[in-house]
Amino acid sequence: MTTFRFLVARFLAQRLLTLATVVTLAFTIGVLVAGPIYADAAREAILASALRGAAVTVRNLRLSVYGGPGFDLAGTDAEVAAALEPLPLRSLVREGLAEVRLAAGPRVLSAPVLFRTGAALHLDLRGRAPEGPGEVALPSSTARRLRVRLGETLRALGPTGERTVLRVVGTFAPPDPRDPFWFGSGSPFPPPDSTSPSPALVAPQAFPAVAGELGLTAMYAWDAYLALDGRPYEEVRTVPARIAAAVRHLRGLPGLERLATVTGLDTLMELVRQRVENLRAPISLVVVQIAAVALAVLAGVASLALTRQAFELAVLHSRGFPRRALLSAQAVQGALAALAALPLGLAVGVGLARLASRSNGPGLPGVLFPVRLSPIAVALAVGGCL
Repeated sequence: MTTFRFLVARFLAQRLLTLATVVTLAFTIGVLVAGPIYADAAREAILASALRGAAVTVRNLRLSVYGGPGFDLAGTDAEVAAALEPLPLRSLVREGLAEVRLAAGPRVLSAPVLFRTGAALHLDLRGRAPEGPGEVALPSSTARRLRVRLGETLRALGPTGERTVLRVVGTFAPPDPRDPFWFGSGSPFPPPDSTSPSPALVAPQAFPAVAGELGLTAMYAWDAYLALDGRPYEEVRTVPARIAAAVRHLRGLPGLERLATVTGLDTLMELVRQRVENLRAPISLVVVQIAAVALAVLAGVASLALTRQAFELAVLHSRGFPRRALLSAQAVQGALAALAALPLGLAVGVGLARLASRSNGPGLPGVLFPVRLSPIAVALAVGGCL
């Protein structure tokens, strides 16, 4: 205990040298950790920016398969929902699309028939949305060409003459193609400059019955909208692998061997990874250069401290202090300086990273630049102290 009190008293008595050592060491540690902190924050910003600018078909997932009249839509839907459950889902939209002929009197028009869960909320309907079997909502252009009005009926004809009667309960204009609900280029509606007819809308629960009665082969799709905004890079980078695992599981089920996928998330994450790696090289180079200068200053401070302490150590040794005790005293003093410098150095590193981020100018709306400590930065700081 006496020796410990002596060491503490010695540490405090040499407060100016101690302060110089602590400040220089803290700045050195701060420079060392500022690079990884800034690189990690830039990585998150790069990811957020890439996701923000990505098309809906790139940052999300579509699964699709063709099914005949006996297709088990309810069972397949349950399997798809269960397989996609591990993903960070914001919503899962189901869709079915098949080609029919619509007839009203002598007028016949080939047009798709569609169901898409939640579609009524994204259409400007005149009348109401179909709610059950035997009801349909027509595009306004289709209603004009067939000359049918709300409340009237028309016939839906299958490829080999099967027919069913549908009552028109609503009409609608083509939706906004910029609405991500329709899955971008995967939208069932043709482009605005196309002459192809827009699909007629039926209720989700009525579509299997219509497809069965008319003997239709339909394209069934599940659009998985992923909640990736605000999630860390380390989590988002695992999503493509989880998607691949879910697809492998589904393709192993009967009837889903030819399940098709549409997503560009794997390519997007690879581009983000490359941009992050390209960014780390110049940041590391600058950090190493500044850290080298800081280490040189720290070595000068340490040399000055040893020069000032040389006479003191010689006197203590002549008074009976063994070499081991003097080495222990120096080690304890260095350890106390390192313990004092470690939190200061981490704070300096965070401050330098924030200063560097602000020097880039204002950030884009919705793109975060989260400057925070990471395990790598803390480990590097501890290594610098040692």
